[in-house]
Amino acid sequence: MYKLVFALCSVGMTLLPISASGQDKNNYISGAVGYFVYTGDVKDDTRLDGAFIGEITYGRKLGSNFVLEGAIGYIHDAHEGDELTGYLATLTLLRSFRFDEWELIAGAGVGAFPMEFTGRVGNVSIDDEDTVGGGHLVLGGRFPAGESGFFGIEGKYRIFEDAVFEGQSLEMDGFSAVLNLGYRF
Repeated sequence: MYKLVFALCSVGMTLLPISASGQDKNNYISGAVGYFVYTGDVKDDTRLDGAFIGEITYGRKLGSNFVLEGAIGYIHDAHEGDELTGYLATLTLLRSFRFDEWELIAGAGVGAFPMEFTGRVGNVSIDDEDTVGGGHLVLGGRFPAGESGFFGIEGKYRIFEDAVFEGQSLEMDGFSAVLNLGYRF
């Protein structure tokens, strides 16, 4: 299923004939902060309800409309004795669509996510770590801020392998929404 979604998104982004114009700066860095909302069973099996998420991203243009991004990040959720701490390392291929002064981005990527959970799953007390793989789909917009800067908003649907903490499996999938600020060079 995930491979099919990834393939369809990739084909769709490739077929749209919109070209980026006016940008001669091929690299950028950005920082983002936002909120992560679970869609998996973790919210039913624990007291976790949503997490802070922060990311630092480096992007490089691969042509007029494609960008490859590498990002590292941090995720944290603590609620009524349950605590999840995780780190993100992702690689994302984006398609960029320029409209006058703003830019629409859409893409897909993969990543690794080391996580640590302390708390209870049902009646089981847990203090364990797991590293899971996963993927994500991205949709967002970026707006200019000065000659080289930009700000934007991005939404990602994150699909994770089930995390297993002391034999207890948790589905960690969810949506994140972030605000970012970046600099092109």
